[in-house]
This record gives sequence, C-alpha cells and structure tokens, in this order.
Amino acid sequence: MSDMPDTKLIGAVAQHVQLVAVNCRDFSARRMLDLDTFGKKDVRFKTNHSADGLRDLEASQIVVVAKFEFRCDALETGQEEACVAQMSATLSLRYDVAKEELDKITPEAVQAFARFNGMFNAYPYWRELLQSSMGRLGLPGVTAPVYRIPRPAPRPKEPADK
Repeated sequence: MSDMPDTKLIGAVAQHVQLVAVNCRDFSARRMLDLDTFGKKDVRFKTNHSADGLRDLEASQIVVVAKFEFRCDALETGQEEACVAQMSATLSLRYDVAKEELDKITPEAVQAFARFNGMFNAYPYWRELLQSSMGRLGLPGVTAPVYRIPRPAPRPKEPADK
C-alpha cells in the first residue's frame, strides 16, 4: 500500500465530520539514565506513529486510534547507543457524522482519513504530551518535529506536440 494520501477517499470523510473528543487511551514514559550520568552526550531521537479508523454506527461517529512512540538515545564515541528515555501513547479521536452520511462512508475511506487527516489532528496533542512529559522526566527541550503529510509524486511531463 502506498503512503500517498488518496485525497478523494479522505475528502469523502473530511467534508462530513466534526472532531468532538480527543482522549488518551494509553500512556507510558520512562527515563533510564540519571541526568548526572547523561552529561553532555550527543543524543538521537527516534519517533514512530500509526493510525487506524473505524465507524461507530451506534454513536454515529468515526473513531481514529493514533499510536505514537518516542525514544531518546545517548551516543558515546566508541560505545553503543544507550536509551535515555522512551515514551508511548495511544490517542482516541472521535468525530461526529450525520447517520445518513456515515452509512455512505466506506471502511477504506475511513482508513485513508485516519492515516492522514486523523493523524494530522492527533499530532499536536502528541507533541504537547511528549514535550511536557519529557520535561517532567527531567529532559527539557524535547520537541517532536512538525507532522508532514507526504506530497504526491510529480507527474511525468507529457511530450510536446511536434
């Protein structure tokens, strides 16, 4: 499956929804190294995210479940990476949809919407949770990068008429 958004599928959902709730379903954060040990080592951040969507016909809603992972590794010359901190969270986003519209939305469209629009909506909540939680663990200044939706591949140029 391509990572490129299918804008027609996403649009089939996006034009009919209203975000009504964002909740944290699951959260875990842990610091492995004491700050005295950490010192001024070089660090590397690794992040990962995914999203799935479903139709809640009873509530007349689309639910997006967005999962995020973060890891901070310290790098020392001549040694292996050491995990400084890690964090994971699962966020649930609920979107109201009129019942007559929800019945027309396909599961494929819900998944496309979840992976792109849903993730785009969830990402600011993740960024805030990451930054505040890392600060509470004693690692200030950790900020997730801005979420970027992949751009469509450029279309090949058609040959000019001769």
